[in-house]
Order: sequence, then C-alpha cells, then structure tokens
Amino acid sequence: MSATVKHIPSTSSSNLDAYLEREKEGNDLPRVLYEYGQGCRPETAAQEFRALREAYGQQGAVRRVSGTYVEPEDPAEATHIKIGKNWREAKRTETATHLRVAPETPYVKRDEAHHFVFSFDLATVNPEDPEQTQRAFEAVVAFREEYTPGTQSKFVAHGDARGSKAAIERGEGGKFHVHEAMNAVVHTDMEVEGRQYRRGQRVAGAITHVDTYRTAWDDFLARHGHEFGLGPQDRSVLPEVGSPEYRAVARTDHDHWVKERGGISDHDRARRGIETAYAKLAEDPSQLAGLSDAERVERLAAEAAATGDVELKLRQTRAGEVKIRSFAVPGRKQSIGSTRLGYRYANATATVGGAKEQLDRIAAGTWEPYERGEVGPPKEIERLPEAEITKLQQDVDGMAAEELEAQWAERARSEPLRRTRPAPKRLASTAEVLEPFEREYGRELVTVRQSLVEDYLRQHPGADPKVARQLVNGQLYVHAMDGSLGPDLDAVRADLEAADLRSAAEAQRADEPAIADRAEKPSTEVESQPQPATAAAESTPTTSAQQRTERRATHLTPEERRSAELVAVVRSERADGGAYVDFQLAEPGPGARERAGLHLLAEKKTRKRDDGTEQEFTRIWTQLTRQQYEQLRFAAGDNRIETEGKTVYALASDIGPRTPIGHVPNPNTFQSSARKPIGEDVLARQRAAEDRGRETERAEKERLKHEPVPLKTVSKEQGDHELQRGVSRSRSILEGR
Repeated sequence: MSATVKHIPSTSSSNLDAYLEREKEGNDLPRVLYEYGQGCRPETAAQEFRALREAYGQQGAVRRVSGTYVEPEDPAEATHIKIGKNWREAKRTETATHLRVAPETPYVKRDEAHHFVFSFDLATVNPEDPEQTQRAFEAVVAFREEYTPGTQSKFVAHGDARGSKAAIERGEGGKFHVHEAMNAVVHTDMEVEGRQYRRGQRVAGAITHVDTYRTAWDDFLARHGHEFGLGPQDRSVLPEVGSPEYRAVARTDHDHWVKERGGISDHDRARRGIETAYAKLAEDPSQLAGLSDAERVERLAAEAAATGDVELKLRQTRAGEVKIRSFAVPGRKQSIGSTRLGYRYANATATVGGAKEQLDRIAAGTWEPYERGEVGPPKEIERLPEAEITKLQQDVDGMAAEELEAQWAERARSEPLRRTRPAPKRLASTAEVLEPFEREYGRELVTVRQSLVEDYLRQHPGADPKVARQLVNGQLYVHAMDGSLGPDLDAVRADLEAADLRSAAEAQRADEPAIADRAEKPSTEVESQPQPATAAAESTPTTSAQQRTERRATHLTPEERRSAELVAVVRSERADGGAYVDFQLAEPGPGARERAGLHLLAEKKTRKRDDGTEQEFTRIWTQLTRQQYEQLRFAAGDNRIETEGKTVYALASDIGPRTPIGHVPNPNTFQSSARKPIGEDVLARQRAAEDRGRETERAEKERLKHEPVPLKTVSKEQGDHELQRGVSRSRSILEGR
C-alpha cells in the first residue's frame, strides 16, 4: 500500500480555494467528490480563513528576504565567510570566500495557507470505486483531526485526475487524491509533537515539517488504516522516513513537475551524471583497488565531469581528507550544495549510504544502480451479482427522499470515523445572524440587499430573483460572521443621509415661493416629496467641463471592496522611495456595473498661484511609503505599462471603509491581478467607462424626473420643522465641503 503526502505553501488562500472548486476545461470527469471542513464550513472556508487572519493581524503580513552568498569568479570580490550556519563579513586578517547578493525584493508576502495533497496509488485505492474513495477521504480527515485538531482546514477530494503523459506511461495516471487547504493561523489551542500552539499563532514546526508529518501519517495508517480499508505503507515503494533508503534521493517539487512535463531539472541532471560515473567505475572495479578514499573521490569527479552533466567541486580538510563541496551543472549560475541531492551523493566520507559507501561497493563488486520502487496492479472493484444489483436498484428507486437521508445518516453514525468525530456545533441561521442588523440598519440593509440582487440579475440574465436573494443573504451572512457588515452598513447610512440632505436642500430651493405664500395664508397641511437615494444624486453633469471633473467611485458593496481589481497610475515618485499613486477601479467588463467615477479618492482642494490668486483642483492620489510602493510593484509584477507619460500598474487589493474624501486600498493586501494584462489603451478605456457611467447616471436622473413620486401628507408644524432641520444640515455639509 502506498499513500504519499506533500506540502505546497500558498501566498493566497482565496486563489487556492478557487482552484479546489474550479472545474477543469476539456475534462468531462467529475472533479469534486467529497468536501469537509475542520473549524470552518467548506462553502465559506476562504472567508473564514481571512477573518481569522485579520482578527490576529496576520492578513497581508510580509517577511524580510535574506540575501544569498555565492562564490565570485574573482576571489578578490569576496567579502564574507561562513561560520557554522551563519555568515559574516571577513575581518582584515581573514580570507573572504563568498560574496553577498542582496535580494531584488527585500520583503515578500507571507504564506496565507498551506496546501497538502494526499495521493493514493492505484493498487491502494481505485478512483472508480465510490466506496474505496470515500473511505480513503475519511481516513485523511480522521488523521488531521487526530494529529492537528486545532488547525482550520478545508478538505476536497478530486476524482478527475488523469495524470501526465509520463505518469500514464509509468502506470500512475489518474490517482485518487485529497487536497487539504490549511489556514496559516491556528484556529484552536492544541499540542502537536510536544509543542503548544495557541489560537492566532502561525502554523509552523511539526505541522509543516515534511519528515515529521509524513512519519505521523505513516503511523496513523499503521494504527487505523484497517478501519478505512487501508493497510500500512509498502516499504518497498515508500521507505520509512529517516531511513538511508528514504534519504538516498532528495527530490523536490520542482524536480517532480519538471519530470512530469517531460524535462529534467538541474538536480536530476546532476544525479544522472553521478549515477553514470558510478556505473562507469563499476565496469572495472579493479581500477579502484588499492586507492585511498581521497583518490577514489578524485576518480569519481573525473568520470562525472566526462559525462557533461555535472562537475564535482572538491575540498581538502586539514587532516588531508578530500570531500565533495558542491555540484556544478553546466548552464546553472549557482552550484548545488553537497547534501541537496540526497545521501547517495553526499559527502564522500561521512554519511552512511553516501559516496564513500558507493565507491566501497564498486571496489568490492557489490554496487547496484538506484531503482525506484514500483507499485502493484490497480486495486480491483468489488462487483456484485447482476441479480443483486437489479434488486438494489429497484429498492433505491422506490425509496422516498426522507428514507434515503435516514439511511445515510444511520450509516454515518455506524462508521468508525463518524463515531469518533464530535457532534458538529449548531450554526446560527441566516435569519438569526441578520436579525440584529435588520433592527439597527433596516433601511441600509434593504438598500444593500437590493443593490446586490440587481447586480446579480444584471450579470445572470434569466436567473430566478428568489435564488438571487438567497445568494445575497448568504453573502451578508458571511460578512456578518467576519465582522465587516456593521462598518459597511455605517458607510451606507452616511451615504443615504447625505443624499437625503441634498434632496432636502433642492426641495427648499424649489419650494421657496410656496413657503412665502403659506406664510401669508395659513394652512393645516403641507406636501413633502422625498427623493429616492440614488447614485444620480451625486452630481448632475450638464456640461462637458463638468463631465471631465474627476469623481470618485461611490456605493461600493462589501463584496466589491474585497480583492477589487485596480489600476494604479503613478503621478510622481518621491525622493524617499515612496510615490503618489492614483488608484482607480479597473474598468468593468461586459455586463458589469458602469460607474460615473472610478477614482477611489477625489477631494476638492485649493492652492495659491504665484500671483496670489487661488486655484481649485481635485486631489486624486494616495501617498505611499517606500515599503508600500515596493509591495505594489511586487504584486503587479510584469502587469504594467508606460502610457501617456505615466507608469500604470494592474493589481488587486482590499479597499478600506469609506472616508469623507473616498476610499484607500490596504497595502498589506496588494496581490496580482486576475484579469488579462493591461495595454497602452488602459487609461483611454478607463475614461470611456466613466463616460458611459455618466450617461447612464444622466438617463436615470431624467427617468426619475418624469416618474411620479407618491406624496406624503404631514402637518404644517411637522413640515416646517423638517424643512428647517434639512436646511440647517444641508448648510453645514455644504459649508464643510
């Protein structure tokens, strides 16, 4: 039996979650077979992961990148020496051996999630057998619940694997595998391998150390594998962790993927050269007889160099021993460390199973080439007699839905995994979670819900409005659970109140003659016509000059503020390494929401000219520090363009809550854009999108002008009071602007 596990760090948990759920194009096989959440719900895992990281200040965290040390071609350029595992500058009396190379980017984003893949060979689990795949999936879940019960993980079983061409040729294509997306932050206090982990602490140590978690997985299969139809690991295929066979060849993920694509990595090329040298020496073992260990290593280096694949760089100790210092591959700038290839090729005189032992075996005539363990034939699917299959099918077809659910529930309780798993906690319903917000933000919640539903129906023509409302309620539920719904509704309330004040001010100017008439002629009633709060109330562009005025994006929904696609226009760079950057919402694609303003920030300001007069202008830029500007450029990568005399970047970022002058992106959440690369017409497309938005806004305003508005009848005293209150609030806001 062979069941491997490997670990792939991920800097974007949302991208990882999307990959696990995304169907592959051109593949008609079912992808997602089973899902399970530990410390989260599978359908909202990405949002819950993020909420936990934000709660403990780990969202968007960065780490410093260490420099590298290389041997310069000119020894005179060396500046550092190695002391143990550390490096330092050489003193005047010391001979420097290496040169420090500073990293191109001093800070990089820390991992947001850890991706584990549990893969079962065909001799262990047949992907076409639902019973085998389900029990293997439950074994993975049970292992994680026992080994790291405090991690927050989403498990997804994939059943559409076909394997690469090379894997299929080896008989390994289409293996059943389980993906685990683990949050980078601990969810619940726990102890792993004698180390205490607290909630909010970053996942590390035994949880992500390859040898430790592989040993734990092997131990779990040996103790509990039979409960899931699995046995202990086949040591002829997967050697025991820590054994000489396990450490003989240390292949990396890069080696694996290059091989799957039909290529050969530098590490594998070096191994090939050394194995060829071993085989060449083994053709005539007598040529090593009578040679010292140092002479044998030098003969090995000469044979390896003759292959053209690798060159052994040697060093001599004070005791006169000759050891392998590193491996140089032609075309590779940096040499490969002496222990990077595995124990079979490691230091000549130290490690059991290393180069010294291989040379001793060659001299004795007992050397054997390295061979990869092979798995057995695919596991057969247990087939039932045709008569029994027909009878079972008739029974299933005749069952009611309630009976079928009861059978699955009973089966879940009877299986070992279900018995040991604690009963799931009851999650509050959507109505229970949103009820407090309905009471406190009734009007605002109606506005947000209606806007989200309309956006969904606009993007999915023909969709059922009831379904759209359910999906929107699910989004609101997630935002309520992660604590972002309250601040967002506060921002919506501020927008609606500002719109009400503008409507009241316009109503006062329109009704001034009527107010004078009513002052002369008493009346018991007054008509009030409140205007609906719409984006059209923001401004009324009537001239081309007004249409070109820079305006900011308003009414951003909570969903629109998460990982928003942005265009960053660099207005100027600062002497201290920072920059002034104009952040704009990236122009929408077909069917998306058109906006009259795309700038996140637009603030009216005045400045004095040289002649003493004042000039009005609009500030649309955000000041970034040197570190923030570096994070922006790192996130955008090659998705940049020089156009119209400006540098423009495309990226994605979370957008902060609304302020009086607009929104500001969170630099700690800068990430690469998911859209196609921008071109030289990016700014022209941005302006065209704004023009379309302004035209839509104007048409909506005209429609509202001619649409009858219901009258609201109030008393004269109430009308005068509300009017005076509106005038006062309008004056204060207008003066504040």
